[in-house]
Amino acid sequence: MALGKRLKKLREVKNMSQENLAQQMNVSRRAIYRWETNKNYPDMDNLIKLSKIYAITPDELVKEEQISQNKTAIDEEGEEFSLLPFIIGFIILLVEFFLIQVLC
Repeated sequence: MALGKRLKKLREVKNMSQENLAQQMNVSRRAIYRWETNKNYPDMDNLIKLSKIYAITPDELVKEEQISQNKTAIDEEGEEFSLLPFIIGFIILLVEFFLIQVLC
């Protein structure tokens, strides 16, 4: 399942509208729409917020996405982009998050 579909399904399970989620995350409803339609991806901070709202780990939120997609995907304009920087950034963010928790 693509990340967008997973985000939409998780939102619907929580009986939230895009507007409700956008307000809770302090982003626009359009941002939620773009994430759920795979036109854009949430940044690391927003992935962490989403995982807290949906009561799952950030890894669980994106893990299925990593398994179901190739390392390279093609966006609507046909430009290629790599998921590797996204994955590396996410791992770095998780390490920082856990270090802050341990040191505080």
